[in-house]
Amino acid sequence: MRMLDEKSRIAGWINVIDLLVALLLCAVAATAYVRLTKPYRIAQPYRTNASRHWVNVEMRLPEDRLWMADIIRPGIHQVDARSGEAILEILGVRPAPDHLILSVRVSALVDGQGRLVYQDRLLVPGLVIVVETDAFAFQGWVTRVSGPAADAP
Repeated sequence: MRMLDEKSRIAGWINVIDLLVALLLCAVAATAYVRLTKPYRIAQPYRTNASRHWVNVEMRLPEDRLWMADIIRPGIHQVDARSGEAILEILGVRPAPDHLILSVRVSALVDGQGRLVYQDRLLVPGLVIVVETDAFAFQGWVTRVSGPAADAP
């Protein structure tokens, strides 16, 4: 018995091109499944010699997040996945007329020029900070930075 017949079907059953397309689709589906369902990889803990300072920061939450006032509680922490250390602590939340003001304490690095750096960006008003805790995740804009190193040159 020949492998291919006159219509290019394998064993008279399926076309060679159809088989290749089906195998390609299976490979794409398997790759997508693995990439979308694998757990997040957490980097190995590391310690840094950089100078860290706790700095008080006020953040403005978006107008559509007023409902978060009920779930944001003082004492909730964000932990750095690489070092296992707390890098942000929520101090409190207060309502403003059309948004929420969140007070947090962040562990910021001081770069070689004496500037505060948080999440690999300069900690200045207008910076968007993403807060990810076990309880919730959200983002807000820095409106004020104060603390021991905030006034450093």
